[in-house]
Amino acid sequence: MNEAKSPFSLRSYGAFVRSANSNKEALKGSWKEILAGAFDLTPDQQAALDKAPEASSREVQKQFDAAYAFVGKGGKLRTRISTRSDGTHGLKFLMDEEAMTADASGGHSLVCCGADCKDWGVWCKDPPQ
Repeated sequence: MNEAKSPFSLRSYGAFVRSANSNKEALKGSWKEILAGAFDLTPDQQAALDKAPEASSREVQKQFDAAYAFVGKGGKLRTRISTRSDGTHGLKFLMDEEAMTADASGGHSLVCCGADCKDWGVWCKDPPQ
């Protein structure tokens, strides 16, 4: 029996990250497929994933790969929500300070969204403030 997927929200994303801390396999593979498999995405959210700029997609994939390796070494992920000057929010993985490097989890957000992070479609063009 398949478990029902939750809609993507700040709360369900946080729950996903907490569960990934005990199951690193949840972070393995294409980040777009991971999100589509973990959450009941709206058509607009799925379209935003499909339209993610290639450069942004590569940066997010680096975060997932780094998070997978980090959890595999016993690390624990957290999430960070940062607010940009235009009022949108960015979701990021946070690892311990030593693991936070520019190529792993430094500046690129997973998605940029409104206050409840249900309305995707604005991809970060600069790091959230």
